[in-house]
Amino acid sequence: MSKFIQVLRILTLVTITQQVSSLNLIQALELAEQSDPEILAAEFDHQATLETRAQSQSALLPTIQLSVYTSHEKQETKNSSQPAVTPNGSISFDTDGYSLSLSQSIYSHGL
Repeated sequence: MSKFIQVLRILTLVTITQQVSSLNLIQALELAEQSDPEILAAEFDHQATLETRAQSQSALLPTIQLSVYTSHEKQETKNSSQPAVTPNGSISFDTDGYSLSLSQSIYSHGL
């Protein structure tokens, strides 16, 4: 009878251990969300759709463009046939400028 009691105690201990380590439904769903490739792919597709929507709405926002430029030029003339128009020597000059542009879409057929 002693062996029977020992076997019964071991089975009871194994059963209790299995019950403690078993997952409930919420834990199983959370584990599936974290590790199932199909669920992860669906989540990434959903996020990509939301990003595409945000990008398409950005086409309706104003656009500002700023350009800045500078240049330096040097011209040398030698033996000019018309010294009154183009004297011999060198001429140098700098050019600086900028451009600022603001545009706003009023109508977009695709959106």
